[in-house]
Amino acid sequence: MPRKFLRKGVPVTSGSRYEAEAEYESPNQAVLPQELWRNIVEEVASDSNSDSRRETLCNLSLTSRSLCAEAQRILYRNLLMHDGTPIVGKISRALHGGAAKHVRSLHVANYHGVPGRRGRSSETFFFSLPFDRMDNLHSLNIDSKQFLMNRDRALELCKFLNTSLKANSLTTFHSSMLLTPSLCYLFETQNKITDLSVTGIDEALGFSQLQNPQFLPVLKRVKVTFCSGTTLKELVRTRPIAVICSPPYLEDLEPCLACASHLVALDLSRVLMTGVDGLDSTQRIVSAAVNLRFLLSYRLIFYPDEIDLPNRVFSVFHTLANLQAFGIILEFRDPMPHVGDNATDQLPVNAIEDVVLPHHLQTLFVSNTRHNLSARVTITQLRQRTSNNGWEIHDKQGNLDPVEWFNSEILDI
Repeated sequence: MPRKFLRKGVPVTSGSRYEAEAEYESPNQAVLPQELWRNIVEEVASDSNSDSRRETLCNLSLTSRSLCAEAQRILYRNLLMHDGTPIVGKISRALHGGAAKHVRSLHVANYHGVPGRRGRSSETFFFSLPFDRMDNLHSLNIDSKQFLMNRDRALELCKFLNTSLKANSLTTFHSSMLLTPSLCYLFETQNKITDLSVTGIDEALGFSQLQNPQFLPVLKRVKVTFCSGTTLKELVRTRPIAVICSPPYLEDLEPCLACASHLVALDLSRVLMTGVDGLDSTQRIVSAAVNLRFLLSYRLIFYPDEIDLPNRVFSVFHTLANLQAFGIILEFRDPMPHVGDNATDQLPVNAIEDVVLPHHLQTLFVSNTRHNLSARVTITQLRQRTSNNGWEIHDKQGNLDPVEWFNSEILDI
């Protein structure tokens, strides 16, 4: 029987006719231990170019039975899809065909709601995915621009997830919806969630739910985009919160800092500070969060007559004796247009040259941006402590995302 090949880009699914077509192996083909096949595929998966990585894994999945199994494991391990698009249908068929067992994390962008809207096939929607077969799904991220702010639509989603997800399977839940009574009802069956991100906390949700020790009992990371300080305090107070991503206003964060005894990492990057306001707020943070080991600062905006401001503001953090990784975000606003050959040649001001750093600091990340009327230039600098107590410095022109750096530092928390 002649060997058959699949069309490029069609997902290969375990137990399906596609696998049968891809399983042909020559009688003379070398037999390697499965561990070696896994090492080969893992090496391919380390490619930083996601498009190249995906294409290579798809090609590997069509070469032999051994490589097909390992390539599928990587291909479907972390899924990103845009709801209501044809690729969802392809992924859905692959998951129904047997690949569902490989899924560990699922990120659904542009969530549409109920299937079949605007005449599209229901297979192109999130609701068609076989959640009952995703035995290893631990992380779920559902994004939607304003769609999930509608209570009825959010309720519809919560009901679906409550009947579809395996109990206590999730450890991470991120969504652009409010923490509502219906979402709380879902969380009552998901007691292993350690990482939670929501847009806000519904006013209809009483403090009694947040104070219940059986509700999200092992929560360690929390991000609430908009929330009153009192409500956030109730969410944090009775739980082992180690990481907080602050709301955009410090007055909503400060009430919970004193009661967050487990807090070791704080992301303030959504907070915008100007002038001496930053100095007062910094002092309050340092006084309340004394055990911080990882800190990403707020965005400090300063002007030509405030060149010494960053040194004054960030030197206050030197009293954080346990701080190991520190991220600083600077934005220098120059109201005058650049006069010269090229506006992009006007580099950011080195405004933290004399900043006093915490004694045990191992990593310093600085995102330094200069704005003027004609250009915006960003330089990212990463300093790492050397064995002789000096600094190894890496400069990069461009915008290396400070939040990505911070998240890479706290992976083990």
